Parts: sequence; C-alpha cells; structure tokens
Amino acid sequence: MEDRDSIPKADAVIIPGAKVTDGILSAPLKDRVDTAVLLYRWKKADKFYLSGDRDETSAMRNTLIMQDIPKDSIVIDEGGMSTYDTICRIHENAKKEKFLIATQEQYAKRTAFLAKKLGMNARCVRADRMFYQNVGKTKLREYFACTKAWLEAVVLRPGPHDSLKKIPMKEVGER
Repeated sequence: MEDRDSIPKADAVIIPGAKVTDGILSAPLKDRVDTAVLLYRWKKADKFYLSGDRDETSAMRNTLIMQDIPKDSIVIDEGGMSTYDTICRIHENAKKEKFLIATQEQYAKRTAFLAKKLGMNARCVRADRMFYQNVGKTKLREYFACTKAWLEAVVLRPGPHDSLKKIPMKEVGER
C-alpha cells in the first residue's frame, strides 16, 4: 500500500472486478475492495464504481455495505468485462471526475496506460495486501493483456463491448 499522504484526493474509487466463487471474493478482489474502503476512510474519495459481471459487482456491493459504506455512494457497472471496457464506460459516464483505481501492482502499468490513452484523469493505487497463488499463470496472462490493451487503446479504439445505453450504470438503490 502506498503512503497515505502521497495519494491525491479524487471523486471516486474504481474497483475492477475479479474472480468471485459462491459470493466470496478472490484474494485479489478482496484486496481491491479493502483498499478502496481504506481510501474512503482516509477521505481520499467518497464514491465507488464497481465494475465486472453481476456476480462480481454484487459480491463487492455486499462487502462494501457490510463495512458500513453508504449505499448511495456505490455505482454498479455490469458492463465492465475488461479493464478497457471499465475505463471506457466509467470515463464516458463521468468525464470530469478524478479517479483512483484500486488494483494490484502487476496490473497498474496497463491500467494507468489505458486510463491515460482514453483520457481519464486517474491514478492507480496498489492493492497488494496478501499473497496470491498462481503467480506464473497471472504473469503470462498479463503479458497477453498488455498486448491487447495496446492494440485496443492505440490501434483499434473499439469502444466498450456494451454501450451505456445497452447496460446502464446504476446507483445501488436503483438495482
């Protein structure tokens, strides 16, 4: 975790989705959520964008609510099926906002690259709090994810897989 004083204030924290099994957050996703809650408690941001599929966003929402995060500070994005989609969609939804993105160090360069290329005012905050399994597999996956990110952000610029019209973002109270 970075030094508290080095993290700037932002409008919101983005929590990209990751594996959820039977409603239980994987270790990396738990670290992201815990980091986002810490940023909220440090008054670095007062809003959360949860991005991923329905299982991921539902489990993250429940975890945040159990940690006394107000429901009206949570926005759900079930159309963020990749980091590229997440950044495209959230930036389109809130162009003028400043963001912190809670993610693991190994994903931070790719995530920051995408945010910059897509025009989002964002900074990644390291969310590495525990040991993760399958590190070799994750590094291999990240190699290909970086190549895909470069192609999407520099060459193809396809826009998100699902538009905000097709899958709109929702405040938790609207769900």
